[in-house]
Amino acid sequence: MSIGIVGLGEVGIAVAQDLTRTGHAVRCLDSRPDSRTRASARDLEIDMDKTPAAFLRQVGTVLITVQGRNAEAVALQLVPQMSPAAAYVDFTAKTVAARDAIFARCGDARVLFADVAIMDTVSWPDRPTSLLVSGPASGRVEELFAGTRFRPRVLDAQKPVSTEIKLMRSVFTKGLTALLIETLVAAEKCGVRKEIQRTVTAFMREDFDRI
Repeated sequence: MSIGIVGLGEVGIAVAQDLTRTGHAVRCLDSRPDSRTRASARDLEIDMDKTPAAFLRQVGTVLITVQGRNAEAVALQLVPQMSPAAAYVDFTAKTVAARDAIFARCGDARVLFADVAIMDTVSWPDRPTSLLVSGPASGRVEELFAGTRFRPRVLDAQKPVSTEIKLMRSVFTKGLTALLIETLVAAEKCGVRKEIQRTVTAFMREDFDRI
């Protein structure tokens, strides 16, 4: 069966390009007549369905790449119409509460669920993109992305845990970046930026586990 994608933004387009390149048949779903999805689907040379029923008749795995605030609404629309043992793979930047609600809904419908966190940018097609994958459809995700630049790493094949890991890592990395900028701005005002930058750079090269 085809692979279905809901949401042809930056992530959806990158995923669709890699999957079609590795020989998968890909379809997308969008019922809006003025949607940019239509133009994207045409550029990618993939078929577009206008109704969930038509879409779900032809796909066995659905990849959700919409904005995180729409994650629950999309699941509410699609999951009840999916066949048992179909896979619902959620790439959205959702909250943990939203993820748990979607996971429960998939369980009630006997649909396999995978929680996927994208850990790198998808903007550079020549660079690999790490995926943290968890939940019962993890194996499906591993198979699907074999040979692509997307590199799945399964954390837990039963329980979805990818969302909280990405959120906590984001707190650290964004906080560290903000702290570094504030430190250099303060050092510049004190006239010591060059020395601070040298010592911070040396410190950041230290082995993380030892620190």
